[in-house]
Amino acid sequence: MDAVPNRGSMHKLILIDKQGNLREDLPLSEISDLISIEGNLVWLDILRPTEDDYVMLQEEFGFHPLAIEDTKSEEQRPKLDDYEDHLFIISKYAFRNGDEIGVTSLAIFVGPRYLVTVHQKRVTAVEHVIARWERYSEMRAEGVAYLLYALLDSMLQNYFPLLDEIDEKMDDIEDRVLGGQGRDVMDDIFKTKKKMLILRRAVSPLRDVVMSLIRTEETFLSSKSRIYFSDVYDHIIHITDTLDLHRDLVSGVMDAYLSTISNRLNDIMKVLTSMATILGALTFVSSVYGMNFRYMPELFWRYGYFYVIGFMGVIAVLLAYYFRRKGWL
Repeated sequence: MDAVPNRGSMHKLILIDKQGNLREDLPLSEISDLISIEGNLVWLDILRPTEDDYVMLQEEFGFHPLAIEDTKSEEQRPKLDDYEDHLFIISKYAFRNGDEIGVTSLAIFVGPRYLVTVHQKRVTAVEHVIARWERYSEMRAEGVAYLLYALLDSMLQNYFPLLDEIDEKMDDIEDRVLGGQGRDVMDDIFKTKKKMLILRRAVSPLRDVVMSLIRTEETFLSSKSRIYFSDVYDHIIHITDTLDLHRDLVSGVMDAYLSTISNRLNDIMKVLTSMATILGALTFVSSVYGMNFRYMPELFWRYGYFYVIGFMGVIAVLLAYYFRRKGWL
């Protein structure tokens, strides 16, 4: 499920009246009137908001200017602000972006008779919950608390396929390292660590957000809703624990890979050292007979050259045999 950038501002306004009837495509100018009616529930979803949209949110809902300002930034950390008559939540939606993992912000305003979602990129979790809300009347009867739960839960569900992909990638990396085929494995390890870091930064702060929802005293979030938010909290704990487990696994695989490289380097150094020792011994013999002394008896032997070559060969063979016995060659 990818979040895909879209061009232009898009709005979706849905009204559930006190009889449970669903109405769509209502004028945005009627929002303040609609949310003033007891029993109504309004969901407004805004994709790629413009400055006019921000002005409309402040005029129709009376949102705080600081909250409006926070919806404009993709860099906001997940948080929950409790205003006098509504809650303001910043959450993070993770999605697959080619071979990478992308994260986009979803701003959520929750009041007694409304829920407003604002985002810069398409969030398929929002579309799925809207579709369920429109289709199932029993879901609409649960009110705004259950709607908020369904939205948070749907967003978190999108993390699990990404975790499965990371798990499969880690199995592949581990097999390559243990199979001695890890030539380019470090690049894959760092890419995987980056993905896990992105996911953890996105989901970890949500623990405090959901815990605040569980403990809030807002009357429009009933005590019954705490059970649902506890379920969301369990999902967050499961995701963070899985990421921590994968992080430890990545560290273990990296240590195994570096250990393999170190052992391979040691084997190479043993071979090079053995060869250098053999060549050093032969160089010593040849350098002795390369000295320019006048009286060196062996220089006048008829077969002296062959004796020296044979002697050097014997030295090389004996040293090679010795190093082979030691396991260095």
